[in-house]
Amino acid sequence: MFVFKQADGDQYSLFYTNSNWYLFIRLHQILCQRLQQIKAVCDCILTEHEQCKRDKTETVAVALRLKMPCESFFTSSTIL
Repeated sequence: MFVFKQADGDQYSLFYTNSNWYLFIRLHQILCQRLQQIKAVCDCILTEHEQCKRDKTETVAVALRLKMPCESFFTSSTIL
């Protein structure tokens, strides 16, 4: 393994290997990048969902007047 320092202060490592190890490392890098992208999209969808959930004041059935806003299936008057 060789460690090189560049003029701007960055350094990188260089090592030689066969194609099997190169493919393994490259596929691992691709997998990590894709998982990072999926996580970013998932976080975006989750925040949008939470915002819509907070903004939602009534259900679709109440908005279409298919159900009364205070109607409940398990009220004390229905239980005998």
